[in-house]
Amino acid sequence: MEWIQPYTVEPGTSPCRQGAPQPPALRGVMLFAGKEEGRNILQNDVEKARLSITIFARSVSELQTGLWADILRRNTAHKMRIRLYLPRESREATALQEDSLGEHISVDYLDNIPGITCIIDKNILWHCSGNYLNSPLEKSIFIRIDSGGACRQMVRDLTNFQPPYWLTERLRQAKPFPKTPMNDDPTATGVVAALPPASPIPAAADKDASRKCPRCGSRLVVDYNEDGSYFRCSGFPCLYSTLAE
Repeated sequence: MEWIQPYTVEPGTSPCRQGAPQPPALRGVMLFAGKEEGRNILQNDVEKARLSITIFARSVSELQTGLWADILRRNTAHKMRIRLYLPRESREATALQEDSLGEHISVDYLDNIPGITCIIDKNILWHCSGNYLNSPLEKSIFIRIDSGGACRQMVRDLTNFQPPYWLTERLRQAKPFPKTPMNDDPTATGVVAALPPASPIPAAADKDASRKCPRCGSRLVVDYNEDGSYFRCSGFPCLYSTLAE
């Protein structure tokens, strides 16, 4: 349960060491080892919600039955804003169901979601470890933290460093890098060994670099592209360019 400490320490104080007395801020934390007691208090918090509810769930099935389904139905009827975060691998399965969720429910996708986390009105944080619907009573642990700061920190921790879906798909389909001299030579220490030789600068480049643009009179500079070297005008927005002879 060490992960609770960053969410329960007052700003400007240090987390307590193992065995040390808990700081006063921990009084806002409630732990429930049984389903029924935790469920009743969570349901009471949901009924008092007025602004929004955010739920991080590990699977779609956890939201289709039981208390979570009741939360979605009730708050959709009251037109309350609900934001769901689901595992990225369930994106295709969930896409078919998004239309039936209602206009007040938005869905996003993350890579790693530990347990079920519910944030009510951006001020009350519930975290349920284990499978809330199917775990036996002795394996169900519910944590309630009454702190807006804890809610904000939890959202940052769960959503930080999450690459967008299109990027993970591109990385998954990407081919491995081809072998380069740097990879083959264990003595190579820099990326220079893997770079192709640069295109030579034409002999006339030095004397022609002082030429003026025939359109605007600005100085021409030497530049390079995949076809070799060329002269371009340095005066923006003029776009004049010519091949370096």
